[in-house]
Amino acid sequence: MSDSPGRVLAGVFLIVAGICLTLVGGGCTLILLSMIGEILRGSDGILLFGLAIAVLAAGVWLVIVGSRMLKRNRS
Repeated sequence: MSDSPGRVLAGVFLIVAGICLTLVGGGCTLILLSMIGEILRGSDGILLFGLAIAVLAAGVWLVIVGSRMLKRNRS
């Protein structure tokens, strides 16, 4: 089977976008973990921490989906 240029481009885009989201989500998570005392005092901090974890998870998921898309084209 030949590789579709659109699928390859979409796979690369998903991997790059996933890496960006992972870096942003991981950075926010580390910053919020360093301020854990202030987070536990307010309800807004817990919501922000949950959002940072969700962005981190979404980034990892995008990298996985993009890499699967590229691997599927090669086989």
